[in-house]
Order: sequence, then structure tokens, then C-alpha cells
Amino acid sequence: MTPGTDCGSLYAATRDRSPRRSRRGVTRLRPCSAAGVSAILDSEVREELPISTRPFTYVIDYAGNHMGNAEWDAAIEAAPPGLLHVGHDIPVLSVSGPTLAWDVSKFDPASPEQVRERMAQVREFVERMRGLGAVKVIPYIVNCILWGDHETRKGFWHFYDHWNEYAGLGLGTQPPQDPVEWQQEQRRAQQHAGGYWYTPCPNNPHFQRFLDDLGRMIARCGYHGLFMDVNTCWCFCSACQADFRRFMADRYSPEELRRRFGVKEIAEVSLRDEAPAEYAAEVDLFRAESVQRNLRSVRNAGQEVRPDFLMVANIGPMGNFDGFLHRTGSGKSVLGWARACDYIMFEEWLFPGEAAPGVISDQIMQYKLAFDLGGKAVVLDYKGGTPATSELAWAESAAFGGGGAFVNPGTAFPEARAKYDRFWTAHPDLYEGYETHAEVGVPFLYDRILLRNVAHLRQAYRLTDALARTHLLFEFLPSLADEERLARLPVVILPAVDFLRPEEDLALRKYVERGGVVVALGSMKPAEEGTTAQDGLLALQAKAERDVSGALVGRKGAGRLVLLPDPDAYLPESPFALWQLTEDEMQPEGETERRAAAAAAAGVPVPGERLVGLLRGLLGGGACCQGPGAESVRLNAFLKAEALVLHLVNYAVPLLRPQDEAVPSPAGPLRVRLPLPPGLAIAQARAYSPDEEERRVEVAVADGAAEFEWSSLKVYGAVRFTLTRG
Repeated sequence: MTPGTDCGSLYAATRDRSPRRSRRGVTRLRPCSAAGVSAILDSEVREELPISTRPFTYVIDYAGNHMGNAEWDAAIEAAPPGLLHVGHDIPVLSVSGPTLAWDVSKFDPASPEQVRERMAQVREFVERMRGLGAVKVIPYIVNCILWGDHETRKGFWHFYDHWNEYAGLGLGTQPPQDPVEWQQEQRRAQQHAGGYWYTPCPNNPHFQRFLDDLGRMIARCGYHGLFMDVNTCWCFCSACQADFRRFMADRYSPEELRRRFGVKEIAEVSLRDEAPAEYAAEVDLFRAESVQRNLRSVRNAGQEVRPDFLMVANIGPMGNFDGFLHRTGSGKSVLGWARACDYIMFEEWLFPGEAAPGVISDQIMQYKLAFDLGGKAVVLDYKGGTPATSELAWAESAAFGGGGAFVNPGTAFPEARAKYDRFWTAHPDLYEGYETHAEVGVPFLYDRILLRNVAHLRQAYRLTDALARTHLLFEFLPSLADEERLARLPVVILPAVDFLRPEEDLALRKYVERGGVVVALGSMKPAEEGTTAQDGLLALQAKAERDVSGALVGRKGAGRLVLLPDPDAYLPESPFALWQLTEDEMQPEGETERRAAAAAAAGVPVPGERLVGLLRGLLGGGACCQGPGAESVRLNAFLKAEALVLHLVNYAVPLLRPQDEAVPSPAGPLRVRLPLPPGLAIAQARAYSPDEEERRVEVAVADGAAEFEWSSLKVYGAVRFTLTRG
């Protein structure tokens, strides 16, 4: 049983219809503009470090015939998932209200009594799935789509006209405003199946109340949470305008509004699409907060009924630069959503694997970004699924997700799913209660991205590729002002961080003074004129002197600043990488394979060799993996007081290559080097893999690093080092 081609988005025709906003003619950031945008983003950064949990299996299937289906029951029982995600199995649909058919082309209104009967059937269905072994079950709703016809009163409008008849089901009384007025402005009704798709606004209070009531109903049906689709906001309606004025009034004094934006009084503040960079960033930030507030409200409503009610929210595809960039203006924010939902779904095109010799598809950025910014990623892959790539996807989620999951599209390949579930269940001590262990910090700063610093985002993609390919351990940093988090890292590399705010300037100076190394890809300026700290990092930058390599080096205390004025000389754009492709370029049948094969034929260079060489020199070597097949292996590590775990994943699994047998090419023998946390020693080390027996590992420790061998890595392995004080 397999879902349709767009399993994450049930209503594919309307999926993520936020417009690509042109940035042409938008002014660049003025030096005085950074502080305000950053303040709210910093408030979203969790005070505690993200802590890992055990991985789990996740199955998604949107078939409309789950109930009473023996074939479906057997598919679930064969390999019960930790999280089962269904589509249509709810009493009232978010898009069309109470109906007897999930397919809107067959719209048939359900009476209140039929809804009550459906609720009982849904409760029985959820209990049956639990009885078959599914740990948690969630259904689908969407916060940006209604279907019907406001003139003929079809679909959702039939429900609206009869709303009070359903009040006893927990849906309250009829809202005073017709749903046609709930739409996002500018209105974009799209004809479909004898009616229209409408796009309601997440800030409309009547629509929010309906979604909250629906969340409570879903919880009363026994579901453990829900999946929220689309999550976009581009609206200019009166509700958004009023909320935006409150948003700006909360963030800026009248004097700041006048000085920054030329606004004499708050009544002049309004949402507008084309605006100077600083103002446009405020608009984008407001949209992200709007979606975040919508998600949190629905989750809170569900938790009134069920305290452990969870939220999974679809952020769309971000494995490619284009996908990430054009979604930043429509409410999509990994940082913001991390506190509003339990899991962020990345809806990606390709499974992990080797699309051509040396061309690796992976979801490392999605998993690590979500975890390091305080959330958990669940990654749905569409194209290239085989038993081998599915197994690789489970391995990848375990190694990089910190408690996230690969989303299995349908119930295919139950053997792979069951294999990894058994392994994780048997070895929770490999996964539970850890924080990221890294050598290099990579700031991923949403305030810079919102302020149209495209270079910062692009360099983050380049760095992810370069560091992962060369086995250096890294983590994303949501803030440069968190002194405690900076102090954990020997090196912090600044990807096109074009300005520093005073608190960032001072935090980085303290970091350097205590022995840290800052590598800056490009020079920096103060966020506002006249705010450079006398002894901050910017002052150190002004005193930096050129060394023999061409870098500018400034020293402070035990550490240093290494400024690379020409970032492209150290981290050039690769001639080809999968993350460079747009969604339109990836989706035509055979196009990704053709491009990958052409790149492989031309020779795939290791990206950023010069930068990686510099980093290894600063780190005294750093983590590495050598041996046959090591170029396809990726590493990630997690640390807690008594243990350090290193995960190894081998991506040498044919992807989109029907001419090649879809089986992994084992890597090894591998020689692996792992830097140890200062002051800690290894008491023992053991290796684990779903493909091998647990074994003791011989470890040699020298120069603050552990070295060991792995004879043959099929897909996934982990080494757990028990630590003692050295």
C-alpha cells in the first residue's frame, strides 16, 4: 500500500502556493538596521542545549480505505511504526467540513449524527492501530486551504450555513464572519473539482478558532497529535494589518519607528510587499511568527484534551538552496517553528544515496539544522526508494537527527523498518540524553537571511557539504551571542556574516580571548555606526596582519581571528552539487540523474579543500576517516557526561541507477580519528551495527584523539566510548 506522489501534502494542487518574491529593486541592509530584527530571533533560541532522544520509525499513507481493511492491518502489523501518519481518517475535514467523502469531487455533506458515528469509528480505528503495534497515530489537516464555492454554498460553505447544527460536537457557534472573508489577501481562489480552493489566513481569529476546535476533536478521537500542512502566510488582510501594527509597537518605541522606518505614528505601519530590506525583514519575521502562533495554538488546544498531544508541521523542501531561500518570506522558519511544534517535516525530492559515482544525496543539513536550532526533523523522501536506500534513510535519521525520523512513504520495505526499530529499541544508550559534539561551529543566522544576506545562506550550504564530505564534526549555531555555547567549540567559522551586533562582537572577543579561533569568510562591519566595542572582535579585525597564506590574523589572549578576505579562494562554489538544483530542475523525470551522471563524468572535486586544510591545521588534525570507500562515509557525534557516541553512515548505495544492483558497497577497512573532549579519557569502547554483532573496540589515544578501525561498514554503525575523567 503506497500513498500518492505527494504524501506530505494531501492537497498537492495547492501545496505551498506562496509566491516567489522578487528581491530586485529592494535596497540592501543599511548599517543601522540589524539590531531590531535580531532581538526577537535571539528570544527564540532555547537557553538549554538541544538534547537527543531515541530515533523512531515513521510511516505516512494517505489512502482513503484504511478502516476495516485487512490488507492495511497486515501491512501495519508486519512492521508497526513508532508514528503512523494517516490522511483522511477524521470526522470533520479541515478543507470542507463534515462530509461523507474525503475526495472533494464527491462532496456529500454529513449530518451531525453521521459525524458522531464517524467519531466512534475513528476512535475504534486508532485503537486498532495501537493494538497492531503502532505507538502513536496522527491524521492530516491543513491551515491554508478551504474547498467549496461561496456563491453556490458548496463545500465548507455548506458547513458554515449549518454550523450551529454541529455545535454539540465541540465546534462552537457559527462565526459571525463568512469564510470568504477569512481569505489571505490578495485572494487567489483556484478552480477545482466543481468548486474552488480558497486560502484562509492563519491570523483570522474565526479560522483559528475552527482549527483549535478541530484539534480538540482529533484529540478526543484518541489521536496522539496531528500533522499540519502548507503553513504559508503572504497575507495583507485587515487581521494581519492590525496584528502587524501590534507586532511593531511591541518591538519598537515611537522614536525607533521614526528613526528606522520613517514612521511618525503606529497607524502608518502597514504590511507591504516591496519595501527596503529592514522593513521587508520585519514583514517576513511577522509572517513566521504568525504561522508559529497558529501552530502553537492548535497544539495547545489538543493538549487541553490530551497533554502529550504533538504537532508535526510541513516546512517543505529545503535540501536545496532555492527551496530554502524562496520560503523565507512566507512564514517558514526552522528556528521559529522549533518551539511551536514537536517535529518539522522536510518534504524532499530524493532519497539518500549515490546518484552517480561521487555525487551523494543526503539530508544531513535538514536533520542537523532542526536539532541544533532546538527542534527535531522528520524527512519525507519521494524519489529513489528501494530496500537499500530506505535502510540508508533510517540510518541517516539515527546518525544525524538526534531523535528525528525518516518518513517512510507508504508501508513498503517493512523488513528495513523493522530491522532498525529492533536495533534502536535494543540500544537506547546510543541515542538518549546527548548533546551535539563538534569541532566547528557554523552560525546559521535567520536575521541575516531575512535581511537578504543571500551569501550567508549559500555559504552555509557550501560549508555543510565541505565539512560533511571531509568528516569534520560541526554544529549549527542559532546565535553568536551565546557565550556558553561558543565556549564548547575549538573553532567557529563565520559564513558571510556581514555585520556584528555589540553583544555578538563582545561574545566573540571573549571566545577568542579564552582560546577559541574565529575564521571569518569575509570582513565584518558594526551593525550600527559607532557601536564597535573598543576591545571587541571588530577591533581585533582592524589590527589583523597578513600572514604567508594571505589570511589576515589577529591575536587576543590564547586565541585568534583568521580573516579570509576572499572567501571563494578558500570555499569556492562546486561545479555541481545536488543542493544547487532548483525544484523545477530536479523534478522532471530523468533530469537529476542526467545532471549527476554528467558531473561524475567530469570528476567531482572535494569542495573547499583549501578551507578544510586550514581548519585541520587550526584543530591539530580534527576528525577524519580514511580507507577504501571513506569518501562515501559521513560522521556525526553526540556527547553526555559519561559517554561519547560516534555515528558512521556509508552513502555508497545506488540511487536512481536502475542499471546498478541496488545494494550497498561496503566501506573499509576504515581508520577513524575522533578528537576527545578536554579532560576526558576512554574507559572502554564498543561498536554496534544492525549488520554486525556487538563487539569491543581497540582504541589508541594520542594527542587528545581516539583512533580505531572499522573493518567493513555496510551502511551504519556506532561506537560508544565510555568516558572517565582523565
